[in-house]
Amino acid sequence: MPEESLLTDAVRALVGRETRLGRVQVTARAFRRAHEVYAGGPPARVPARRASRMPGYVITGLESESEAPAFPDLLPNSLLIANEWSFERPLRMGEWLEMVHRVTDVRERFGAAVRAYSIDVLSETAFYDAAGRLAARSGRTMTQYSAAEAVREGARSERGAVRPGGRGAGARRAAAGPGAGHPVLRAGSGRSRRSSMTRRRRGRTACRGRSCPGR
Repeated sequence: MPEESLLTDAVRALVGRETRLGRVQVTARAFRRAHEVYAGGPPARVPARRASRMPGYVITGLESESEAPAFPDLLPNSLLIANEWSFERPLRMGEWLEMVHRVTDVRERFGAAVRAYSIDVLSETAFYDAAGRLAARSGRTMTQYSAAEAVREGARSERGAVRPGGRGAGARRAAAGPGAGHPVLRAGSGRSRRSSMTRRRRGRTACRGRSCPGR
């Protein structure tokens, strides 16, 4: 665990900064690419009619058309822990969208259940139509951590485990639950997003509701 916070003024300054990634078109290629990722193979058919409503997961094919700016590597390892999509309306075949990326929040964590010290980086890519109206958002949470430090923390936890009948610190931690009592420091104020079409799950993407694209 570092002796000082890694969230320096330079890192905090990245929160809220927008980067325009350019225009992208909803195409058959983007649909095929997204379908192969989420269905494990090529689609049986591709919507051929222009302005056809597209399934929500096509947004991942659009994101692959451009690369967001890399966030600084504050710790040696990183892991994608959550995805979230939200839609203002269905995406349609053939339309052009403007992509804008920004970091929405950075959180510093101490003593999480698995990682002794980690940093969560929340970001989103917004898609705007030709009229400048928001059509969809794709958010993600990446965790940076040190695998070596996690191993050392795990070893210390095992040494502090209590034998049957014991009531030491290990037993108190177990009773309190993982991560209990550990602070979370925020570097910025991330916006909460409300949508009947999305629900966030750890480690996967969910899109729910009658108005979800593709339903």
